Amino acid sequence: AVSSAAMAASDPASDPVEAPAVLEAAAPGFAARAAASLRADGFVRVRLKSTDLASAMYERCAAFFDDPEASRSTHIPPRDRSAHDRRCGYSRERGREFLELHPRAACAAAALAKADGPAAAALQAVAECAEACHAVAVAVLEELAAEGGEGGEGGAALAQLVRDEALLGGGGGGVGDDA
Repeated sequence: AVSSAAMAASDPASDPVEAPAVLEAAAPGFAARAAASLRADGFVRVRLKSTDLASAMYERCAAFFDDPEASRSTHIPPRDRSAHDRRCGYSRERGREFLELHPRAACAAAALAKADGPAAAALQAVAECAEACHAVAVAVLEELAAEGGEGGEGGAALAQLVRDEALLGGGGGGVGDDA
C-alpha cells in the first residue's frame, strides 16, 4: 500500500510553488530585476520605497469612510457614473462603496481642489500612493523597452508608448523620485 504522503511527495503538482521574492523599488538595479521577474514569472512583487505611503492611505481612507459628510461631499454625480476611467470621487452601488481617483484624469485636480477634511486627506494619500506606483511601473516599462523584443520592434513600440503616456499623462518619472 502506498501512503497518501508518499503519493503527494511524488506528485509534482503538490510541490509548493516558491513565489518570487519581493523586490525593493529603492534597491540598485531594481528595474532590471523586476523586468527579469516579469519575463520569468509573468508578474513581480514590489515594495515601494516608502511603506508609509500605503499605511497613510489606508488610515486616511478609513477616516474618510467613517465620515458621512466626506462621502457626500465627494459623491460621483449620476451623469458621471458611466465614465469609469474618468470619474473621481465616492461611489456607493450594489452593496459596495469605494473611493475612486484617476490621478491623471482631469477630474482628479477638481476632486482634490474641492475636497476638505477627511476627503482631502484621503484623496491626497491615494494620489501620492498612485504616483509612487506609477513611477515604479514606468521604470520597469523603460527597462523592458530598453531590452527590446523580437528584432527590437517590441522594445521600440513599448518605448514609444511610455513616451506618449508621459506626454499625455504629465510624466511619472522613474524610481529615482522620492516615492
